Amino acid sequence: MPNTLKRLWRFFASVPFALLILLVLAVTSIIGTLIKQDQEPNYYLETFGETIAGLLDTLQFTSMYSSWWYLLLLMIFALNLLICSIDRFPTTWRLITAPPAPPDTRQRNTAGPERTITSPLTAIHCTEQLQETLMRHRWRDLVEQQSAEGQLITGQRGKWSRLSVYGVHLSILIILAGAVIGGVTGFKAYVFLPEGRSTEAIFLQGNRQPIALGFTLACDQAQVKRYADGSVSEYRADLRIVDARNSTSYEQSVIVNHPLSYDGINFYLAEFYPLDEYYVVISNLQTGAQQAFRAPPHEVFSWPETQVNIELAEFTRNPEGYVQLARIRFAAGENTPAEDFWVRNHQSITFAGNNQEYQVSVSQLSSVLLLANKDPGVMIVYSGFILMLIGLPWCFLTSHQRIRITITKQKTGCRIGVDGSSNKHHQRLENQLDDLTSELRATAQRGE
Repeated sequence: MPNTLKRLWRFFASVPFALLILLVLAVTSIIGTLIKQDQEPNYYLETFGETIAGLLDTLQFTSMYSSWWYLLLLMIFALNLLICSIDRFPTTWRLITAPPAPPDTRQRNTAGPERTITSPLTAIHCTEQLQETLMRHRWRDLVEQQSAEGQLITGQRGKWSRLSVYGVHLSILIILAGAVIGGVTGFKAYVFLPEGRSTEAIFLQGNRQPIALGFTLACDQAQVKRYADGSVSEYRADLRIVDARNSTSYEQSVIVNHPLSYDGINFYLAEFYPLDEYYVVISNLQTGAQQAFRAPPHEVFSWPETQVNIELAEFTRNPEGYVQLARIRFAAGENTPAEDFWVRNHQSITFAGNNQEYQVSVSQLSSVLLLANKDPGVMIVYSGFILMLIGLPWCFLTSHQRIRITITKQKTGCRIGVDGSSNKHHQRLENQLDDLTSELRATAQRGE
């Protein structure tokens, strides 16, 4: 590898560079938390003023998490993590696959001083007994060899725990990949959808550019349910999707925090707005005939077959703009004088006119604000978090442990020395070696 590439490799593999990238990401994330993201341009003008709002827009701080420079930072961090992992993997693999060897002095000290036992058994009998005991305590890769100190048994366990850190690294890379994919190909948008209307497009938050849905989204009905005291108990919108591409028709009622999901797009119910438009239904109770109108206020509309004329003449409203009572001016027949009736919103009233009995209901229409988002990377991010939930306990709760047992012949019996090493959790290894030594000492005293 040329020197330039080596220096570049070492730069990206360095821990200080990783810390620098993490610091930059942390600072920019704080900025993204303090500044509301993906708001209307007027919001930033009113909040920060024209100069600062223009600067924030130029630096893309108003849609930071999908900006090119933030996604570039994520990719640089991912590259740093990948190179660090590749650079250190060969050493880790050698430690995993290397045959058990006697720990050096530094490693031996990690488990405290050597523990000694005297046994009346012969060295051969002790060796067989020790191997059985070690296998029972889940020590693996046992190797018996001759050394200057006598007979030597070495073993290890948890060697694959050294790969746990790479599992965590992989989970972070998967999360970063999902975030970049979502930032590049996803979007956040909105649409105002009046009751009884449909749309085939939504609009990006921020620049209001239209996005074609590829299907028709309709709002069949919008309802505001209230408690007895008049406070709102539930907002509900009955949405319908018609997809001509595969002749699909799908209906779902959407309430707050229960979105409609279709074709990778999630539609969330955000706000309700009362319209100055009304759905009026007139029924002739004697003949069963019925006529429905979508009517604006203060405009006379007719039911030609019955010579009925009706006008929504006056309203009383609550502070939110919703109609409470509507005054209907009703005339049945050309020469019949108009009569006034008051009817409650979403209710009906029955009256007689021109020798007929009629029923009229009035319902104020609403418009719903739907927030839409599409994030193709979200499932990738979820899979990364699942892998991290597996990798973190594996990384922090397991360790690679080695054990060394020396059997030295004496005039009567033999002397057994026990020590070991661990790449972490040294106190745990000491406790395990103490338990093992206690068991071996009890066995030696029984002469088994």
